[in-house]
Amino acid sequence: MHMKRLCSFLVFFLWAAACCAQEAVLVIRTAEKVVEIPLSKIEKLQQSEYVAILPGMDDKPHRARGPLLKDVLALAGISGTTLMAIGFDRYQAEIPMSDLDDFPVLAAREVDGKPLTLRDKGPLWIVYPSEAHPHLRLNPIYEARSVWQLKEISIR
Repeated sequence: MHMKRLCSFLVFFLWAAACCAQEAVLVIRTAEKVVEIPLSKIEKLQQSEYVAILPGMDDKPHRARGPLLKDVLALAGISGTTLMAIGFDRYQAEIPMSDLDDFPVLAAREVDGKPLTLRDKGPLWIVYPSEAHPHLRLNPIYEARSVWQLKEISIR
């Protein structure tokens, strides 16, 4: 009987893991459309990596890695001029879409080689390339736009 329960538990566990892998990690919306994007799709995008000073950390350079935010938005097939980035903590920041053309803004999944979790500012963190563009370093405008624990983007 124990073997049967163990097998049932393993089947359930594998099923639950497969379902969670497809669970939306990011919701992108407009007034007309809502697109839920699972982590598996974000991970399949081309990943970029650079060094940046990350707001809310220690003001030292860290290596951020993830897809470009504009590539994540392209998954939804939605366009606009402004996006409102919203974190799990309900923090919101308005970001002009032009930022995504002017800079290689990341939807970072990793910092210093470690996957981001909800506990450490993940699963996604909007990161600007502050090392390559010194005027972004410790600039309150771009720090405010660097939303961590990103869960939703509304586009206008």
